[in-house]
Amino acid sequence: MFTAGDVFRATFIRAPELRTKPPRGDIVAAAFNEALLELVLDVIDIDEERLAGRYTVPSWVVSQDPVDLTLAGDQDNPTTREWLRILYVDWKDAAGEGDEVWITTIEARNRAAHDYDGVVVATASDQLRKLHKVSGWEGVHTLEVYGVLAPVPVTEETLDTEVYDYPSVLRSALTWELLVHLAMHQGIADSRIALWEQRRAEARERLAGNARGHLVNRIEDQPLTYEW
Repeated sequence: MFTAGDVFRATFIRAPELRTKPPRGDIVAAAFNEALLELVLDVIDIDEERLAGRYTVPSWVVSQDPVDLTLAGDQDNPTTREWLRILYVDWKDAAGEGDEVWITTIEARNRAAHDYDGVVVATASDQLRKLHKVSGWEGVHTLEVYGVLAPVPVTEETLDTEVYDYPSVLRSALTWELLVHLAMHQGIADSRIALWEQRRAEARERLAGNARGHLVNRIEDQPLTYEW
């Protein structure tokens, strides 16, 4: 667990220049947001499950059609989620039991309900952000989405309050990435920046190796899309 402020202060060890002449908070926030998103996208391009988690879609959202998977929170005070990747969606009844939602093709949307006996079926739009109900939704209470959320951007005011939970190898790479991003604004000697860029490349390779290792060792899940 770490904040953007934690990562920024970690750069002081590698670059004392940033302690004596720190960049403005808005510059730190913008550089952090860009660096973190770059690294997250790099990881999920190798293995999207390395950073995937399970997130509940509440019943008030599930009651709508289409079901907007970007909505969360309470109905009176909704929040939104920005998805980078959605791998699959499970449904749960009021007792917490359920199975996977079958995502079928648009061409199959007019099939009769008995064609889908015993399963919950939907078609998807907006890059799987919206599910259009086809059949079997009567007993569905909540959904559980397995995917990767986009990092929440920080501002100058939230550098030390927005908390991130990523593997330590990503945090290490992020420190070097942020350092190189900030160096562009601080007028630091090219020779110093060249050394940091080398360290950044090494840290990014360790991160990529970690993601590749995760891909090799995990068990593949069932495919998301069913062609009928």
